[in-house]
Amino acid sequence: ASALTGWVPARWFSSDPKSLELLDGVPVNCLLLEPGDWRAGFLAGARERKVAVLGVIHPAGDVGALAARAASLKLDGLVLEGENSRAAAGTARSSGLPVIELGPRRALVEPPAEGIAGTWQGVWPGINPQEDEGAALAGPTSTPWLDTNSGFLRFLRSMTGATLWIGNRPPPGKAFPVIRYQQAVADAALAGARWVVSLDEDFERRLAARDSKAVRDWREIGSLLEFLEEQRGWRAMRPYGQVALVQEPAEGAMISGGVLDMLAVQHLPVRPLPPARVTSASLDSVWLVVKLAEGQPEALLGVARAGGAMAQPEPGWKFPIASADQYAIRKADLPKLESLWQIVKQATGRQNFGVRLFNAGSMLSNPLTDGKKLAILLVNYTGYPVEAITVHLLGTWKKVRLLAPGRAPRELSPYPTRDGTGVEIDTVGVLAAVEVE
Repeated sequence: ASALTGWVPARWFSSDPKSLELLDGVPVNCLLLEPGDWRAGFLAGARERKVAVLGVIHPAGDVGALAARAASLKLDGLVLEGENSRAAAGTARSSGLPVIELGPRRALVEPPAEGIAGTWQGVWPGINPQEDEGAALAGPTSTPWLDTNSGFLRFLRSMTGATLWIGNRPPPGKAFPVIRYQQAVADAALAGARWVVSLDEDFERRLAARDSKAVRDWREIGSLLEFLEEQRGWRAMRPYGQVALVQEPAEGAMISGGVLDMLAVQHLPVRPLPPARVTSASLDSVWLVVKLAEGQPEALLGVARAGGAMAQPEPGWKFPIASADQYAIRKADLPKLESLWQIVKQATGRQNFGVRLFNAGSMLSNPLTDGKKLAILLVNYTGYPVEAITVHLLGTWKKVRLLAPGRAPRELSPYPTRDGTGVEIDTVGVLAAVEVE
């Protein structure tokens, strides 16, 4: 079971044993294979490299027969992907192999406490233009709309200690530059999750043919994965900040583009909390609670007694969920978040709730702590480096360094501000982190 949490997964596109050579120098150590590619020669080559091979089974197929075949070939595990994955899990487990479910998001309302929890449902991260106008959409916060899975994954992280996988694929029929794949990796990592690397058909074809640019792009994806595995300790850190979002899955917590994403695009340092996790300890140092869930836990009253504020929608407000199968907010429903955003904006003003970022539009951040130091993760969703970013931190911090893929760690020079400590970042590519002590 401990080996499962160390798997760095990718969907593989070939049963040719020679394709495994593409894993040289890349930290991918777990391949997801469709049944047509379950070949003895490939599996033998993977074992020699100590690479795990998982058989992908779609619940609409003959789960029992495929699971028995996977066991006879000695695959390392099974991935049940698609609708009704939970119903098919018992049949798949009769094979004796580990089973990972990549089901719909609604099946994660009660996630496993350990192991791997995942879904195949996800948006394609980045600034995606409106199909009918070719321009980026602006949300209630008046900033460019970012398609991200990070808010949903951060909420899921608050519910479980399991390793998180998101197995969304790139939109079909299109070829994407390497930076979009790096953004997908970074978007999941922002929430402490792993993206199951999945390439478009053109990329797969060129990579299989050892096209020089495709191989170079593949190595760049691998370099980012390597950086994140070197910093795997971030996944064990907890959210930092003085803002808490109390929300249930039924109130949009499992929806991309929801309230947490709306707050995150303004770089508010938010702790997502389901009501069951609301305690005095989880609300320690919280000064603003954005409350969507019903009820009034005693711990929330403690925030009010300590002088904190509560922001909640007007009576009768409902998060706009159109159907049980929905996993991303509909663009037509974005105006329905406007009233809630105005309430939150009034409550937050220009205050520093732990971390404030300037000149960081089209980026997301997630401050984490282990109780002694902070790691402020930064993800850039544009197609170019963002320059001259300013970070303001509450309190006095003396040691600051910048970590980024492909760059040696750099010490930064903190300076005093009215609220505490400031630091300047010259440039951020796709992903970087500021560590402060």
